Amino acid sequence: MINEESLRRALGTLERHAPAEADVLAGLRAGLARRRRRQVASVAGVAGAACAVALGVVVAVSGRGEERVGGSPAPPTAPAGESSAPVAIASVIPPPALPFTVGWLPDGYTLARWDVGTADNYAYYGVGPQELESFMVGVSTRRPAAPAGAVEEPTTIAGRPGVVHKLGRNRAPSQLLWQLADGRWAVVGGRPPTMPLDTFRRIAESLAPQPTPLTVPFGLTKVPDGYRVVRWTNQGPVGASLTLCPTGVDPFGPAGDACLSVSLDAGPAPTAMPRRSNSPGGEVVMVPLDREQVIGGVRTYATADGTAVVAQVDPGHYATGESVAAGVGPLREAVAAVVLTR
Repeated sequence: MINEESLRRALGTLERHAPAEADVLAGLRAGLARRRRRQVASVAGVAGAACAVALGVVVAVSGRGEERVGGSPAPPTAPAGESSAPVAIASVIPPPALPFTVGWLPDGYTLARWDVGTADNYAYYGVGPQELESFMVGVSTRRPAAPAGAVEEPTTIAGRPGVVHKLGRNRAPSQLLWQLADGRWAVVGGRPPTMPLDTFRRIAESLAPQPTPLTVPFGLTKVPDGYRVVRWTNQGPVGASLTLCPTGVDPFGPAGDACLSVSLDAGPAPTAMPRRSNSPGGEVVMVPLDREQVIGGVRTYATADGTAVVAQVDPGHYATGESVAAGVGPLREAVAAVVLTR
């Protein structure tokens, strides 16, 4: 039977995949939001549905590298006399970096979260934990979509032609959009109530091509064969996640379901994941993570459909891998390769 603590951890695992609540910027990240909604079930009504779900456990013969049903993820323990404190290990993949530097920020604003990909790169800045006055700076190989209902007016930004998108009855500026000399698109925007246009313009004109290195809490000692890193995402306090795709696959394209996400969280690994059922009402149920298999000395636990895998990295952290169609093999390899980098 699921206890409250297991349910809390499972919900915490799912929550990090929720898209940011930035209505003005929805057009910029609509593709990413659609992908996340397809990959991860909604958490609405989980508590009510989960109370009626009992998780049965069937034990099968087990051996190294063989899948078995049953058991639950348990934190590894250090040998007698050794410390169990986390130890950072070198990763085979480099940490991400924004492909730009913002040279000027309004007083009090700091980098709150970011999204670094092979095509789209966005940095979000805010004041305080709630980020009530956040704004975004982005550079993309694709022209970002205008916010819904925005009116477009031509302007000049940093000496190059661009547009101002304005929203609402008062035509408040919501974003500046212009094309850089190298063909990429740059954007500076904010959510209502928006900043003055002069503030947006000063931020835009301070944009420089020097990369901004970023710090992430984990890396991989091995990337599954045939996969490549396409995106790092940081959603503030919940930490970073990594997206891997098969070579040549666009995460936003028709084959994007073959991509997989990997993330790191604090605490013991959950024993079940919330998923929406195929019943007429589409209730959300807790699916056991009970398919155990040892990969490279690491115990991994998967759901029966192979769309989610977890592994305990150390006593204080666990890794989660999820995908619609990558298959359980690459997911197990990815979570088993997770190491702390700080």
